[in-house]
Amino acid sequence: MVTVKENGARATSLVLEPNRSLTPESHAGIVVGGLLVFGLFSFAFVVIGVWMVIPFIALEFALLVSVLGLVQVRCSTKERLLIDSNYVVVDKLVKGQSWVWRFERTNLSLLVARDEMDTIRHISLCGTAGLVEVGEFLTESELKGVLKGLKAKGLYVRNPSFDGVMSC
Repeated sequence: MVTVKENGARATSLVLEPNRSLTPESHAGIVVGGLLVFGLFSFAFVVIGVWMVIPFIALEFALLVSVLGLVQVRCSTKERLLIDSNYVVVDKLVKGQSWVWRFERTNLSLLVARDEMDTIRHISLCGTAGLVEVGEFLTESELKGVLKGLKAKGLYVRNPSFDGVMSC
């Protein structure tokens, strides 16, 4: 999901986030519902005398909660590009850690990574701050929209060579 915010005539902010198929509220609902089902099955197995399966049910529930937790962590990724007249600032928030790159516009170029089917995979910003990839979790149509927005702000695209090596 791409959100564009215009901060007057000088600056533009692009916020890139993965599509959230599982909101935190639905995650909590699934965990509570699963806990209730686990409790009912555990009680039923204890009543009929087959209590030895309860650890296996608990293991399944723990695995389900762990996988859903990993989905929540992955969906909390956020990338923000702040574009003004002199600089482009990339702020990445991944797994609770934040990284910031500040590029000068005069030395910045965009690299578009494509696969063998000519599908856009991600966009890389290359310049004085190094090389940083953005939008790896976006769909191709969303990436094309990001490229269109960046081109409108005067940032130019350069396609890397087909040998897979990306250099500035």
